Amino acid sequence: MSRRHISLLSMVLLVILAWSPASAGEGPPAVPDPPVDQIIRWNNLGIAHLGRFREVEAIEAFRKALSLDPEYAVGWINLGIAHLAASDYEAAEQELRHGLERSPSEPFGLYNLGLVYKVQGHNEEALASFHGVLAVDPDDADTLYQVASLHARDREWDEAIHGFRRTIELAPHNVSAYYGLGKALVQSGHQEEGRRYLQLSQDLKLRSEMSITAGLRYGEQGKYSFALEDARIRQMARIPALPAQDLRYVEVSPEASGVTFRHGGGSELTASCEVGSGVALVDVDGDGDLDLYLVNCGTSDEAGDALYRNEGGFRFQDITVAAGLGGSLGPGLAVVFGDYDNDGLPDFYRTGPQGGRLFRNMGDAKFEESGKQAGLPSGVPCAGAAWVDLDHDGDLDLYVIRTGDAGEGNLVFRNDGSGKFEEVSGPTKLAGRGGGFSVTITDLDNDRDIDFILPRTQGLWQILSNDRVGTFTDVAARLMDEPWPAHAVAVGDVNKDGAMDLAATGPGGLRLYLNQSGSRLQSDGEFGRSVPDGPAFGVAFLDFDNDGYLDLAMVPGEASGTALVLLRNVGQGKWVDWTEKAGLDRLPRGRGRGLVVGDLDGDDDLDLVITRAGGRPLLLRNDGGSERNALQLDPRGKNSNRSAIGTKIEVKAGRLWQKTEVVSTSGYLSSGPTRVHFGLGTQERVDTLRFVWPGGVLQDEIDVALGGVKLYEELDRKGSSCPILYAWDGERFAFVTDFLGGAAVGSRVGPDHFNSPDTDEYVKLSADQLVSRDGRLELRMVNQLEEVIFFDGVQLLAVDHPAEVNVYPNERLLPAPPFPEFRIFSAARELAPVAAQDGAGDDVLASVLHLDRTWPDAFKLLSFKGYAEEHSLILDPGDLRDVRQVVLLADAWIDYADSTSNLAASHAAAKLVPPRLEVLDEDGHWVTAIEQMGFPAGLPKTLTIDLTGRFLQRDDFRVRIVTSMRIYWDRMRFAILDDDPQLRVTRLSAREARLGFHGYPRPVSEDGKAPFGYDYADAASNSGWKDFLGAFTRYGDVGELLEAVDDRYVIAR
Repeated sequence: MSRRHISLLSMVLLVILAWSPASAGEGPPAVPDPPVDQIIRWNNLGIAHLGRFREVEAIEAFRKALSLDPEYAVGWINLGIAHLAASDYEAAEQELRHGLERSPSEPFGLYNLGLVYKVQGHNEEALASFHGVLAVDPDDADTLYQVASLHARDREWDEAIHGFRRTIELAPHNVSAYYGLGKALVQSGHQEEGRRYLQLSQDLKLRSEMSITAGLRYGEQGKYSFALEDARIRQMARIPALPAQDLRYVEVSPEASGVTFRHGGGSELTASCEVGSGVALVDVDGDGDLDLYLVNCGTSDEAGDALYRNEGGFRFQDITVAAGLGGSLGPGLAVVFGDYDNDGLPDFYRTGPQGGRLFRNMGDAKFEESGKQAGLPSGVPCAGAAWVDLDHDGDLDLYVIRTGDAGEGNLVFRNDGSGKFEEVSGPTKLAGRGGGFSVTITDLDNDRDIDFILPRTQGLWQILSNDRVGTFTDVAARLMDEPWPAHAVAVGDVNKDGAMDLAATGPGGLRLYLNQSGSRLQSDGEFGRSVPDGPAFGVAFLDFDNDGYLDLAMVPGEASGTALVLLRNVGQGKWVDWTEKAGLDRLPRGRGRGLVVGDLDGDDDLDLVITRAGGRPLLLRNDGGSERNALQLDPRGKNSNRSAIGTKIEVKAGRLWQKTEVVSTSGYLSSGPTRVHFGLGTQERVDTLRFVWPGGVLQDEIDVALGGVKLYEELDRKGSSCPILYAWDGERFAFVTDFLGGAAVGSRVGPDHFNSPDTDEYVKLSADQLVSRDGRLELRMVNQLEEVIFFDGVQLLAVDHPAEVNVYPNERLLPAPPFPEFRIFSAARELAPVAAQDGAGDDVLASVLHLDRTWPDAFKLLSFKGYAEEHSLILDPGDLRDVRQVVLLADAWIDYADSTSNLAASHAAAKLVPPRLEVLDEDGHWVTAIEQMGFPAGLPKTLTIDLTGRFLQRDDFRVRIVTSMRIYWDRMRFAILDDDPQLRVTRLSAREARLGFHGYPRPVSEDGKAPFGYDYADAASNSGWKDFLGAFTRYGDVGELLEAVDDRYVIAR
């Protein structure tokens, strides 16, 4: 709770604006056959606009779809959802009813109509709508939660408790259900059990990055709260694929490609070499081309690994030695690439019978072994491995398949964010049984977390489902009918139902498992009749003919009559053996093993690389696939892991819909690129792209042109911060600064420690910042970020002082009490420092003399938000021997750490050191004078640090500020205080204070860099943040609540 003494006469707080419905133009006359492609395109665009919180544009798009087909139920329902997102409940109800008249049992329509009724307080009607959803989908946890919350609102405790319990059974990560159950139990007389569930809700929220809470915004209340896709874009899987064009795979010889690598180095193969070795496609040098890494199994220099740089035109250059990878790295099996230190460069982990080895990319395609420094063990025999962000904290963890004694279990290493790893196999319950070949990562049940698939050649597979509380449960027995021996698994959505299907290779050949919405993995008997018999190894899904359907490639064993089997997906659950038609039957046979897929020559179709035990790899160029269109994407995480592993991507282009996931492994012992490829057939543009990043950010892109590889970086959606103060300066409401930075409640500063709120803050306003407007002094305050604010009291302090002095409040943010007492400093003179140095001894005086957005910033940033290496600033004020009272004035801003970064930093034992101020003792040594000198509470503002009586030397008045926070000191001054300040302070309460909606002012920066100010006059209607649930102060006059500090709050979001 926040008590603030701040100048405020007129107040504007964050709420949701009720948009008026866009006026519908006259639609074209009805036609017998509505233009389906155009209707679907407008629906796709409307959904994407909603995903970007642009309700007006979404309403317009859905209306255009309806103008083409007035009977389009999907359009009416989505139009209603758009109005609901804009808080226009009357229009939302009307349009949703139009949709349900045409499709009475549509759960999306019923669910959103229930939300409309619920928000308006029509409980009986809301219950009827939600029960309509349950008639179609009785186990939808979000609908059950809505029903339970309505019963709780009506104080029907038995029904509420039953509903919340059922919700938790189905969604054990739903924080809101635990909280609702706790409240219902307490209010129904079961206090002890209720308090336990209330505590569980808090523990779950803190313990798991993957816990969910119900919100009020579009898409925050479950799967049915999203707009409805046109079913025809997914039913296309039941329409036959486009006819084949003239397409062939052509071998590119070692002489033509420059790839002269031979597995085993030409020597007789050992037993481990017979297993084969993997291959990876990855852009190691950042030039946009996919480079080639080949693992070798020998111990001689002639049998070492090889790294080839892609020179274009299917020509490669051997850069193994230049990359620091020359000679033998020991017998190898698999390789997986991933950016484990989030520096934008792909690193790799290599497995083998003598242990795994980690290599860090140092830039310029040069690698350095880093396993020892990273804390990874050596000498543990291992086969497959995978990079994965298993705890969704923004960095890549490592899963390693242990070979040998299966009873020892596999190895799981959690990245602490600093490039070091800790084994967590036991606590996560991920160790399972060792002895397999590979591990595959996917979201098998579409619940937005990571699951693990571990195929085995003996016994039942292991399928480890994410519990969302830091542990995993083996669900293989529930999902699979029988054990099927398998070496490797690939994942892809072959039938366009949104669930990742599995293709597995093993001693018995190839098998396809269709994912039944995460409830079963059904072996596809029809598919089996299309597959040749015999053992198989490498496997990959790919769209080799760019027709929008995932096909399948498999590397058979040596007994086969071909080097590769290519199966074409022709829709309707049918597959056709395309091996001979693609010219693959004439390839030289061998002991094929690994397989990777990627566009090696930049022509937008997919080429292949096959490794062979004891032989040369096969490089196969796709000739003809590029006759159809394709889209290639390079996703880059920002707050999620930089490699974007775990990201889900959907593309909509007319009637064509596809979905994929970014993974680090590719079938048997290999690592495919994180670059994503979508075949588009004859579509010439993409209507919408949707990214669901591992950190939970949904990102929609609209109207994407084809051609070249598109780089998409995750949106940087900054979390909670502070409200912003604007003042009338005579021309406009101008940005002043943020405030309430020290008043946050529940900010985590360590695993079991929270911040101490400081609930008093004084914001200085100069005479030119606050100018009379029609006899009034007016301010605006906008809460434009993701938080709830409790305002208790606000005042304007008018300080009368002599014209020749400046006054400053005693204000700075401290990490813990005692907080600064109220005091006003009266500065008779202000002295600029005569010298300034950073910790390296560099002269930084010019950076701290003026308020000019330049500051010392040579310190190194750590990987945790808000953290830096410890650094210092030394200031020399000159001769202060005749000065009695002196205060350091520091104009600065801070890039805050937050709860997530503090928790991640704790894993790495990184410390956040608040600024301390040091002076020189009589022996010339730096000693601490002020242990906690304070820091700026957010955006630029002036700190005051009283130095009176702190100096220990008589003729050296230098001070040193030491911290590991990301603080940027813009202007530093020394204020010589007036010995006899003549000040008069008058406290004024607000004549008028009103609560209402303004919007979200646009961030602005004169040089494009942080920190940003905000343009009050240019405000968006929506933010993209979640809305908090609960009771808030109604709009209108709130002056009475702000007159005194009395625990009567204006509560605003």
